[in-house]
Order: sequence, then structure tokens, then C-alpha cells
Amino acid sequence: MKQKLLLCLILTFGLKLIYFVSSQIPFHNNNENGALTNYFDFCVKYDGAWYQSIAEKGYPKVKEKKDLGYVGKNEVVQSAWAFFPGYPMLSAGLMKVTNLPYRWVALFLCIIFSFMAVWVLYDFCLLSLRSQQKAFWITLCFFVSPFSYYFSVFYTEAIFFSFMLLGFNMLYRKTYVAFMFC
Repeated sequence: MKQKLLLCLILTFGLKLIYFVSSQIPFHNNNENGALTNYFDFCVKYDGAWYQSIAEKGYPKVKEKKDLGYVGKNEVVQSAWAFFPGYPMLSAGLMKVTNLPYRWVALFLCIIFSFMAVWVLYDFCLLSLRSQQKAFWITLCFFVSPFSYYFSVFYTEAIFFSFMLLGFNMLYRKTYVAFMFC
């Protein structure tokens, strides 16, 4: 069991290492018109930028209802209030403790929670299917699938998936008190 889980963790770490190394390689030689210059820039696009903003500055003050975001006739106004506070709070706390910028803290968190997700998925498959080989292949296929990309950018998917599967594990083991904390 430990060898298969270790292999899954090593392969997942290898994938993360590829992402990390690619973060050091520029995508473009110039930064005209907001072009992405490296992998970190790519990770903080879209929702990642909202999480970074919340972690660094907190949620914006709400002066009127429209500050929470809305869809108008010809416009859409987005807001940081659409994002749950757990991940930004964890990031902000680690930024204060380590004095590292958001990009390094977020990379660390996505690696830690990706490993946790690998471990918990493998454990859940082993528990429910009672086959090391099936647990290994399911875990491996999941973490080399296109969806695993979301575990390597600065989103909450790795945290959510980890705790969701941890909750399933607790339910399967009938440890209901522990389940309440997932």
C-alpha cells in the first residue's frame, strides 16, 4: 500500500515540479498589452486574481448594494464578495508568518493540498474498493487528467476536493464526530 501511495505522491510532485520549473521560464519576451510573462502570472488570472486581492488587501468596503456585484443591462460588475474567505485567510496568515509574497504562499498551498488530495483519494479508493491496484490507478488517472490542472493554479479546488474526500472517508468509517469538522 505504501509503495503505491508513494508512487502517486512522487508522480504528483513531478507534475508540480514541472509547473514550478515552468514558472521560471518566460512565456513571452515582452509584456505589452498585459501579456503573460510567466506561470505565476497565469495562476493569478481570473479567480486567482480575486483570491490574491482578498489575501493582500482584504474584502472591499460595501457602501451600497451595487458594491456586491450585479448584472446590469449592458454591464457586469464583479466583486470579491463572491469568494469564500477560507483560502484567502489561510494565504494571508501564511504571508504574515513567512513574510513571503502571495505567489509563493499560494504555490506552497496548492502543493500541500494536492498531496493531501492524492493521499485522501487513494485512501478512500482503498477503503471502498479494497484493491491497492484499483486505488492506485484511479488516483493516478485522476491526477494526470486535465482536471488536475486546477490543483496547480491558485484556486480552491485542491482544498475543496481534499476536505470533501476526507468527509467521505469519515462517513465510510462511521466517525461522525470527525466528519463534522470536514
